[in-house]
Amino acid sequence: NGYSLPYETEQNYNELKKINENLQQCQKENNEMKKIIARLEKEIREKEIKNIDLLLTADIDQGGLTHSILYLFNSFYVS
Repeated sequence: NGYSLPYETEQNYNELKKINENLQQCQKENNEMKKIIARLEKEIREKEIKNIDLLLTADIDQGGLTHSILYLFNSFYVS
């Protein structure tokens, strides 16, 4: 259309454009981090379940099932 923006306005526009690109990059990285955190949380839960199984198995072998269940209840629900 032949109309050129005043220099300052164009500078502001370019700056906003750059800020927007940075924001989009940050959001992309944030989403990646959320995926990584979710995966790590899942791995931790799976390890906790395996540890519970190991504790129960060890206590059953020693005849201490009740003690083990109380310990697990306290550690997961009280804290």
